[in-house]
Amino acid sequence: MESTELDMKDVHDEKEDAKNLIAVDLSKHETNDEVDSIVKVPEHKNGPINSALRFVRSTFRPMRQRVPRFYFLLFKVWVPLLLMICYAIFCGHFLAVLESKPEKESNDEVLRNYIEKDFKLKLVLPNVKNSYDSCLEQYESNQNQESLNFTDLKTFLQNCTRYALSDSQKIVSEFQTDVYMDTIDSLTYDWNVCSENKLHMTAPEQAIYSMETFAQQLQESVQKNTDQYGPLSTSAAASLLQENSISPHCKVNSSAGALFWYTVMTTIGYGNTAPVTPGGRAMVFTLGFIGIVLFGAVISQASYTVYTIVDDAFRMISAKQLSTGYRCIFFWFSIVIIWILVCAGVYARYQAVNYTVWDYDYADLIWFNYITLTTVGFGDIFIPHDKFEFKALFYLPLLTLIGFVFLGIFIIKLSDKVSENIDHGKSLQQILDKQRLERKDACVQNEKEYVKENEPC
Repeated sequence: MESTELDMKDVHDEKEDAKNLIAVDLSKHETNDEVDSIVKVPEHKNGPINSALRFVRSTFRPMRQRVPRFYFLLFKVWVPLLLMICYAIFCGHFLAVLESKPEKESNDEVLRNYIEKDFKLKLVLPNVKNSYDSCLEQYESNQNQESLNFTDLKTFLQNCTRYALSDSQKIVSEFQTDVYMDTIDSLTYDWNVCSENKLHMTAPEQAIYSMETFAQQLQESVQKNTDQYGPLSTSAAASLLQENSISPHCKVNSSAGALFWYTVMTTIGYGNTAPVTPGGRAMVFTLGFIGIVLFGAVISQASYTVYTIVDDAFRMISAKQLSTGYRCIFFWFSIVIIWILVCAGVYARYQAVNYTVWDYDYADLIWFNYITLTTVGFGDIFIPHDKFEFKALFYLPLLTLIGFVFLGIFIIKLSDKVSENIDHGKSLQQILDKQRLERKDACVQNEKEYVKENEPC
């Protein structure tokens, strides 16, 4: 029994000696590159990936040692946030491609219905007028020419019905206006840009352009077929109407797709539009879920990095009280509120430059940025897709992402304070470590032969 205990003790001592030798050997080397040569498996010298990794490692590792704050802000905050924007651009483009075709087909159907209704309304008054003349001609053919003056009778009827026809004209005009406005509201431009030269315009401007272009194309088609084959039958005219489309004048709105993907990735979801194709929904189901996970990881890491740097700065200027406790919580809460106000001002400027119909006051934009930053996304106010361009992605959503970082820091600090008050300053890990040490002490007292590290008694 005694010999076994001695053997095991010797093995244990040999392990400790080996650890100490490695530590001494590593301490002799001054640079990280020399340490890596000992603790890492030798890399292959060939291959573009390994060459690129060696280049990146050799370029940025000195920066990490010399300017750690700048290094971590760059690679733990700014680069990941910009990569999230790029991820939204990449996925948003392909989503817009999938969703653009159904939107164009829906708009074509709305335009066909508008042309049919407008055509029928335009025929109402001429048909009424013609019916008077037709009825009088029938009456004239059946009566004695000497007994009545039909010319005077026609004149009398025209004067008599003039006011009624005028009122009917007003009613028809009102109906035409209602049909016109309903058509503008029914046309959507969430995934397409339909305009002259395919430039970004507001949705009402694109709708008016689409209606005018659609009607002009149809008129040219009718005129061309009439010149070739004579007057068109009803079925031929209906066929031409079905063949007419606004699609050649539209292009995929990739920037709008990127904006939508950003709202998916950040779980804001304003609800102003949604994918309708199986492919689009599959993208949101798979790549969208990956984006949500990446968003959580990036914001968590960025928040940790920023508050670590800020807390260190507070300690350097002897303001340690701002890094812990209720003052720290109030400080970061104030930062979140100030950032909401700043974002509201930026959105007000964006609105003034790009929109005349998107008319919200400053209080509305504060509300909008609040429901955006808290990811509530009611949808009462949202960023329109129609005139949104790629350049706006690098200041509107990026500002909100920075706001998420500040909000994340506030939540972390608040959580730490609540946990401290509940657990009396002891974390779960500290409690578990204490219990583990107590078990080991109990094992030693009970004269156990050997207790491995981290093994419960």
